[in-house]
Amino acid sequence: MNLKSNAGFTLMELIITLTVILILSAMGLYVYYGVIGKADTGGIVNNVNQLKNVSQIYAEDNGGSFSSISASALQADGILPPNWSVAGSEAVPPDASTVSGYYITQGADGMTGDSFDIGFIGTQITNNIVKSVCIGFENQIAGFGYNGSAYPVSTGGTNCAAIPSNNSYITQPFYLGFE
Repeated sequence: MNLKSNAGFTLMELIITLTVILILSAMGLYVYYGVIGKADTGGIVNNVNQLKNVSQIYAEDNGGSFSSISASALQADGILPPNWSVAGSEAVPPDASTVSGYYITQGADGMTGDSFDIGFIGTQITNNIVKSVCIGFENQIAGFGYNGSAYPVSTGGTNCAAIPSNNSYITQPFYLGFE
């Protein structure tokens, strides 16, 4: 008669099971953070599009000039998107999460008043997010400001490639220059 019981797992079986669980968890987190990053990018692109549209309305109302454009000016003219507010110099969307606010200013070539910039920053904005946003507007912008430097974008150009894809957080506002 055999009194020895074999009703258990060996140490090797437990190690293999835990390893498989850890690998699957890591893959799940990778996919989760990729989805979150894409959602952040989509929200930013949507907000910039809204501000771009109302900025063009502002210019039409002001003789084709973007001079004196700001979040406050858009609000005073009653053309800031619905439910948006102004805090200091920033336009704040109702769903402010990743980006707390957007800057709207006359463009860097402000001598003619024929351009405007839309910028943003946030505590969770990475290089990958701004690169995706830049690529999303690449055929619509004259340039962008990244890490304190200005980069022109030529027609059909891929200048957004100047932004690294190392997923580190940005520390200065990112600007898109529209004409």
